[in-house]
Amino acid sequence: MKSWIQGTILGDTIRLLLGSRWLSYPEDDPTFDIRQLKCASCLDGHSHRDLESGQETFRYAEKLSAATKTDKSLIIDWYTPDDPENPLNWSLGRKAWVIILISLASGGASIQDLFSLIDAPYGFISWVTGFYCGPALGPLLAAYAVTSDWRWPLWEIVLMGAPLLLVIVCLLPETSHETILHRRAQRLRRFHPAVLAPAETKRLDFKVILIDALIKPIEIAVKDPAIAYMCVYSALVYAIYYSFFEAFPITYGGIYQMPQTMLSLIYLSLIVGCALAAVLYAAYLKYIFIPRCHNGNPSQEDRLIPALAAVWLLTAGLFMFAWAARRSVHWIVPTIGIAIYSGSSFVVFQAIIVYVPLSYPRYVASLYAANDFIRSIIAAGFVMFARYMYLDLGIGKGVTVLAGLSVGGIFGMIFIYLYGARLRARSKFAVGD
Repeated sequence: MKSWIQGTILGDTIRLLLGSRWLSYPEDDPTFDIRQLKCASCLDGHSHRDLESGQETFRYAEKLSAATKTDKSLIIDWYTPDDPENPLNWSLGRKAWVIILISLASGGASIQDLFSLIDAPYGFISWVTGFYCGPALGPLLAAYAVTSDWRWPLWEIVLMGAPLLLVIVCLLPETSHETILHRRAQRLRRFHPAVLAPAETKRLDFKVILIDALIKPIEIAVKDPAIAYMCVYSALVYAIYYSFFEAFPITYGGIYQMPQTMLSLIYLSLIVGCALAAVLYAAYLKYIFIPRCHNGNPSQEDRLIPALAAVWLLTAGLFMFAWAARRSVHWIVPTIGIAIYSGSSFVVFQAIIVYVPLSYPRYVASLYAANDFIRSIIAAGFVMFARYMYLDLGIGKGVTVLAGLSVGGIFGMIFIYLYGARLRARSKFAVGD
């Protein structure tokens, strides 16, 4: 459990107040000998050049231990490929704990720090489930509290959110490889003052950082057809999801005359659909996709294969809900349509999330943030007019309009799958296959 607290705000505070002997790292030991950490099977004697500084990077412990005081700069890396401080080498339990904390509105880019590109979709399953199922729980919990006082749903958010915020702030560890190596370099300078982390060799330009964080993601989304499609389609799907918060009371409260508490249980269909899709998607990763990655080199567009089927089911689920939501049809039928929509849209989000980083690894965090922002803004806008649309057009026609819009996503996904590689080849932002 010691390693689980290291690198967190709580762990750093304990070390600051009680001294470095608490939650200590190997470099904190005065008798620390870096040569003891080397692994003969891991050393290959190779080094590489840092692309920005041109300085030699010492990848293994053997080279750092042989350094002399006359060396002007020693750029460190992980001691060995199985270095326990490398987030890629953390235990499965610790990774699961970190993913749970991340999954509790955001930080999907941090999952990339914990897994290889092949295994990252496993981590994204939890993250997408969090931001997709979380809103569905709100009406369910609030329905039983609002009967006594309308303020209680707000108090529920405070009572649940405050402890979670405290846990996340205190116990979420640092996952950035550059930052972890920077902290290691600071500890190693006791032994060799010229030690540098890779991040310390880069020139920090505030203007460049600002452009990369705020301007580049918008520029990519506008100029790159694949990213533009991903942003628009995911925003539409998420907005439709949020419009259900206005559609359900009209459908189940008005058409089927359900009481508020029973109506709130309908939101569980969103969670059920999402959970079933998560299980099926995880099985697809384990038995089909990941074995294929180990046996060959699938193209980037192969990450979209599950979405090719999901976009059809997404539209079918919407049409099913729209056309079955009437008193002559049992309420379970439109509810099944909702579950189909929920599960298929979950798979679509998974495909989008694992597709984007492969082309834009430098901007992945900003692209995720931009996608979240666009998605959330459009969803909030839908909630403002969705009720009036459903009241004026009726549930059947209103949802049919949205289902019709989602048809465009089918052709868009097929187009990206077939021609995505050509689009990337023409993009000045993308990294080639």
